[in-house]
Amino acid sequence: MAAASPASHKGPPHALRGRIIKTREGAPLFVTLYPSFLLRLPAEDAKARENARFVADLGEAKAPAGRPPAGALDTRS
Repeated sequence: MAAASPASHKGPPHALRGRIIKTREGAPLFVTLYPSFLLRLPAEDAKARENARFVADLGEAKAPAGRPPAGALDTRS
C-alpha cells in the first residue's frame, strides 16, 4: 500500500485502511487499497466482498471537506 511512504507508517498497511492519516507534510490522506488488488483475488466471493469494501471506502473518501469520514482523523504514525 502506498500510504506507508508518504505517511511514514511503520505498521502493516492494511491496518490503516478506511482511516484518514496525515502525511509528513500534514496533509490529510484517506487510505484504501490499490484497485489492482481486486483483480488479483482468486475467489469470486472474495472479489465481491473486497469490491463492496472498496466502494464503501470511496464513499467515505468523498465526504465533504468540512465533515470527516467515519474513519475519523488518526494522527498516529
